[in-house]
Amino acid sequence: MLTLSALTGYIDLSKRRVSPEDIVKCEERYIKSKTVASILRHVASKLPSLDAEGELVDSHVVEPAERESKKAARRARQAGEEDIPEPEIPIGGPNEEEKMEMLYNTIAWPLKKTYGHPYDALKLALTFVLSFSRI
Repeated sequence: MLTLSALTGYIDLSKRRVSPEDIVKCEERYIKSKTVASILRHVASKLPSLDAEGELVDSHVVEPAERESKKAARRARQAGEEDIPEPEIPIGGPNEEEKMEMLYNTIAWPLKKTYGHPYDALKLALTFVLSFSRI
């Protein structure tokens, strides 16, 4: 139980005034939240970036013409022709934090409303998938 001191005007957040049961509950909720954040950060890192027209901007996907241009530039550098520039890869689209926010808004918060915590929903989904993979 957190207390508000009327004399000093601060909230005492020390663990000594919190019941052991509340400490365990808060620590479990914290661990669950960290796990969900880790999962969503990993998913966000795998999402491709799109520009304003909806075109793929992700540097992991390279068009065949761009690949040939890179090969030609590499061969020229190896041959000693240093003046040929490296082709530019377009940079844009949402950054990782924007992707995380989108994932929280579309996945985590709706799961929280339905299951109490997104971790519980993800754990249930994993259990459900694993039970079908054994059949």
